[in-house]
Amino acid sequence: MYNDEAFYRKCINSGIILDANVLTTFLVGKYAGKNAIINHKRAKYHGYINGDYDALDWIVSKACRIITTRYILSQVSDFYPLENMGGGRKINSDAVVDDINNIMIEDCNNIETLSKRIDTKRFGYADSSIIEIAMKDYAIVTVDGKLLGYLNEMKAAVVGMERLRVMFAEMNKSLEAFRN
Repeated sequence: MYNDEAFYRKCINSGIILDANVLTTFLVGKYAGKNAIINHKRAKYHGYINGDYDALDWIVSKACRIITTRYILSQVSDFYPLENMGGGRKINSDAVVDDINNIMIEDCNNIETLSKRIDTKRFGYADSSIIEIAMKDYAIVTVDGKLLGYLNEMKAAVVGMERLRVMFAEMNKSLEAFRN
C-alpha cells in the first residue's frame, strides 16, 4: 500500500532519490527532449512511455533537492550517452554535467563495506547504496520492481514509475477541477 502523503512530505522536506535508470530518464528528457525518453535504448526494457518526463519533472520540482550516491552516478554515466541522444539536436553536455554537479551526493559506505552487505549480492552496488540511505527520510523513485518491493518491506517512502504516473494524473485532474 502506498502512502502518498509520506512520500510527498519526505520529497518536499528532505529530498528525492532517483534510481540510476530514473535519473538517466530524467536527464534524457530534460536535455534531449521529453519525447526522447521512449527512444532511449533502455526505455522499452523499463516500460517508459510518453509523459514520463512530465511526471518526473513534476515530482523533482516538488523536491527540495535530488539526492544520489557515487554508485548511482557511475551507472548514470554509463547509461547516458550524450551522442545521438538529441535526434540530431546538439546537446549541451556542459549543462548536463553542471546539473549533475548540483545534485547532493549522500555519503554511503565505501565499496569494501558495501560488498559485505547481503543486499549488495542481490541488488548490486548502486541499488544497495540506495537501500543504505533509504531510511534517512528521503523519497525514492525506482523502476526496479525487486528494489521497490524490498524498500516497501523496509517501510521506505518509495514509489515506482507506475504509481508516480497515477499521482501525477491525479494532481493534474485536481488542478483541472480547480481551474473550472
